[in-house]
Amino acid sequence: MAHVLRTNDKIDILVRGKQVMEKKNLSSPIVIMVVFAILCLASAVFALDPRAPTRVRVGVDVPPGVLLFDGQDYNIPPNDTSWLTKIRSAGWSGGKAMNTTGTYPPVTPSNGNGYFYTVTSTPGINKTIPGNGVALAVESWSGTVGQQTDFYLQYGSESDNIGKIPADVWFQFWILAETNPSWKLTGGGKFIYPTKTYYPGTAQTYDWLATIGRSSKIPHWAGADGTPYMHVFQGDWARFGDRAACLPTDDWATNSWKLGQVDIVNGPKMGEWYLVRLHMNTSQAAISGNRHLWEMYARKYGTANFTLISRWQAGQDYAPTGSGVANCGLIWTPDHTNGYGHRSIRIPTTMGDINVGGPNERYYIKDFAIARGTDSGGNGTGDLPNYTNY
Repeated sequence: MAHVLRTNDKIDILVRGKQVMEKKNLSSPIVIMVVFAILCLASAVFALDPRAPTRVRVGVDVPPGVLLFDGQDYNIPPNDTSWLTKIRSAGWSGGKAMNTTGTYPPVTPSNGNGYFYTVTSTPGINKTIPGNGVALAVESWSGTVGQQTDFYLQYGSESDNIGKIPADVWFQFWILAETNPSWKLTGGGKFIYPTKTYYPGTAQTYDWLATIGRSSKIPHWAGADGTPYMHVFQGDWARFGDRAACLPTDDWATNSWKLGQVDIVNGPKMGEWYLVRLHMNTSQAAISGNRHLWEMYARKYGTANFTLISRWQAGQDYAPTGSGVANCGLIWTPDHTNGYGHRSIRIPTTMGDINVGGPNERYYIKDFAIARGTDSGGNGTGDLPNYTNY
């Protein structure tokens, strides 16, 4: 592994360079230029963030408290049979994808029916990919092969302790939804799939399940092919309100558990990079205080501030805009029989249409990060990467 300069390394180079020049009384233009070049090299290397698993471009600050930061500092073609080694080098525990077959596009169903591969350009508005300029395509071939997908990246494992994925956890990533009609999101699927025990999970083995799809679900039920609406599934025990009056224009009995994206204006759109933060807090402290929640923030590439997109909190009306119906709030009692937090997550597993001849789907992810929330001993958003150039 290449040596990466830390702060003390840089200072040592600067001091030693000065000492050598003073000791030797070297002041010729050539020597000065050589020393200056060395110092420039030191500064350039140091500017590449040393705290990520591998180096990233200037403009991305990765705090030391981050649990996982995958900056796509690798090259993975869709037919790369060694892709797992590269994914693991970025901090993931493992994965499953059709890359293993060495064939692209697929001929028959196998290995989860989807691919992960790196790209240096993306569709839509032509802007530099954040970070190091490399993104990860997440590509479902369920339409072509006629089977449901089960391809994924995994962080943690079934043998890890509960809490490998903190009970109070923040996720951050850039996402860009495909604009090509042949690859746009047309259905719905899992996005971040945790478990306290094993896969496949049940409603008792996870506190939440982040999903993505073309429907925004409650409260608006907006729907447009290609729009990556984000929502959460919290099991059959989580419902908004306790009666039909809480969803006067909806079927409460059927849909009250389909907790959706509340702000459908400022969330991610097709063909544009959005930086998304998802916060899930099902810690013992949060549950005891009846403040356990799922919330989402987003900002568009080039804008300075995050906007609250959704907040579903126990006992509260949904935010940022509420239902306006008195005494209606989220009824949610997470099952913590198996402990607080989770052992692992998979991304995305189920994605796309499973009808033969139906559409395939694709979106792009950049700089996926995980951090502890304050109830789990972390600094929350203070441990997430931040961007000055994007």
